[in-house]
Amino acid sequence: MNMMRKLGRHRTTKPPASTSRRSATSTHTITAKYGLLILLIAIIAGFSIALPRTFPTAYNAQIIASQNCILLIIVLALIPTLATGAFDLSIGYQFGLAEVLMVGLIVNQRLAWPVAALIVLAVGAGLGMMSGLIVALLEIDSFIATLGTGSVILAVSLYYDKSVQIAGVLPKFFVDLGGNGPLGIPVTVFFGLGVLLMLWVILEHTPFGRHLYVLGTSPRTAELLGIRRRRYLPIVFAIGGLLCALAGILEAAQLQVGEPSLGPEYLLPAFSSAMLGATAVKVGRVNPWGAAIGAFVIAVGEAGLLQYGAGDATQALFNGLVLLVAMAIAGITARRRRAASVPGIRGDGAEVPVGVPVEALIASESPAIGDP
Repeated sequence: MNMMRKLGRHRTTKPPASTSRRSATSTHTITAKYGLLILLIAIIAGFSIALPRTFPTAYNAQIIASQNCILLIIVLALIPTLATGAFDLSIGYQFGLAEVLMVGLIVNQRLAWPVAALIVLAVGAGLGMMSGLIVALLEIDSFIATLGTGSVILAVSLYYDKSVQIAGVLPKFFVDLGGNGPLGIPVTVFFGLGVLLMLWVILEHTPFGRHLYVLGTSPRTAELLGIRRRRYLPIVFAIGGLLCALAGILEAAQLQVGEPSLGPEYLLPAFSSAMLGATAVKVGRVNPWGAAIGAFVIAVGEAGLLQYGAGDATQALFNGLVLLVAMAIAGITARRRRAASVPGIRGDGAEVPVGVPVEALIASESPAIGDP
């Protein structure tokens, strides 16, 4: 009897195996979702310790926020396109053309800045739609197609500004868009936050956004559900072009000159941020909040390296390594999630059950990028 009591006590003190597994899984999920945010906090803390006089200051925070929110809008311009599994390499050139065109229309053509802004936004959306139509209708790989359209856009930009800076007097209210707003917060922060929230609502809470993820996750599933790639690609490319134009307008307000060489240098940081963001929040697929965290990781890292005295080569190395690491993590995550996927939902060749709604097909958040 005493021995049975001892055994009973021993059994009750041992935690169930299922509880341990759930605890480990929960810890892994939290780490996966918010590991990038933890990394951002660690980078900020590291540079604050290394550069206590210059880095942890309100002025430095304003500069980083102001510049990063323009990068953030460019990064967000990539998200709808990447969600469908396509790439837009022309975003940097579209951004550069928008910046030059905005200043040129005000200084050279003497247009009111709201009219100039509307023209720039329309041109950006039109150029994006043109790229989407080329990819969708001619069935050219998006990587090659947008590389070609980007070169054409660069040529148009160089022709318009004659390869020299466009400078002149700009309206004060327009210039104020590049300055600080209430409480000393840069105006670009409000634009960046507005675009972030809008894109999050569209992608995560509307049928349109869910359809984009289905296209990127499983073209076979999208075809069975009647989601036509040709219908969606011109729209997502147009959204990307529109957001690049908005970023170009804000950059023009900050620089107050039309810079012909501006644009291509944003391409690598933008893709690095978007891919890095796929490793956070919605792990395994591109998402707005993850992209925002990724953009801040890139911006804070570059700002810290610059203050630390690192040259352009070091910053380029930083961006390149971040992109490679992000793609590697996204690829590993995609393969793991595919191995645990349900047949017929993840594009593994099996038939999709009849009557399954789109929401159920993507509720498990299948990856949109990083697949081999």
